[in-house]
Amino acid sequence: MRKDNTSFVLINLYFFNHQLFMVKNISDRRLDSLKNSNRLREYVIDYIKDNYQPDERKSFFTDLLRHGCVSGMVNDLIYTGDCQAFFDLFYEEIEELRQEWEENTGEPIQIKNDLKNDLAWFGFEETVYQLAAELELDW
Repeated sequence: MRKDNTSFVLINLYFFNHQLFMVKNISDRRLDSLKNSNRLREYVIDYIKDNYQPDERKSFFTDLLRHGCVSGMVNDLIYTGDCQAFFDLFYEEIEELRQEWEENTGEPIQIKNDLKNDLAWFGFEETVYQLAAELELDW
């Protein structure tokens, strides 16, 4: 006896395509739903919304998490002076992320260059990492 699986396959294909679309397109509303009272987190979300279209955002997450701010892909964090100003503006939020990271890993963050520059990059990258985890993105 042969069963007709056509409707089962079509339903699964629909859900697969729907999920694929959701992963490829990260809407403003979806990003806004991740905002909380953390100023750094809000800044990063607004940066993504202002600089990338919904269908470009998955690539932004992937590229940043693979290559980091050192790649120059975050316009606001290219020059040392801008990184230092960013660090000063978000010092408390970056320090909280640093402490959390060091507690979770048991290792201090390695500072290889300018302290403020490296920690500004860390703060931005770690925030993007947390957002990617909450969005359940594979990168």
